[in-house]
Amino acid sequence: MPKSPNQTGAIQWNKYRRIALGLSLVAGVGIALFLPLGLLFFVASIVFAVGRYGREHQGPLRASQGAKMGAFNGLVSFVVTTTLATTLFHEEQRQQIMQMLQKQLGSISDPLFQRMVHWMMTSQGYVVLVIFSMLVGLAIFLIVSSFIGAVTVSFSAHRDRR
Repeated sequence: MPKSPNQTGAIQWNKYRRIALGLSLVAGVGIALFLPLGLLFFVASIVFAVGRYGREHQGPLRASQGAKMGAFNGLVSFVVTTTLATTLFHEEQRQQIMQMLQKQLGSISDPLFQRMVHWMMTSQGYVVLVIFSMLVGLAIFLIVSSFIGAVTVSFSAHRDRR
């Protein structure tokens, strides 16, 4: 007799997206607009979404599945945060970065470093710097959210065994 999708152990992504998408969108807005509070909501949204899915899911979940679900939350929140922050604060962020680069330029006497900073202050250099920063930010979001998802599943499984 074939197993039903609930018993195979696979993540039912449609079901999980219904639980997690709204929470992740709100977390992304919160991070972009209310940074400390938004980060707390980000963590809570992953714990809630993964925990709720785990309670409704028939059969045990593995930590790797929790990590994948957490990564989904992290990706959605990252896209929302980055889009909002770039749209709302682009010029302010650019000025802050340029001021920071100017300070670095004055404090380091290494000619190679100074050429690199001058290049980062050009349009092309700024774009590369922003793209690199976004990739690092994405990696951080995915690592943190995967960890939170995995830990949530692990603690939920441990609690269910008691």
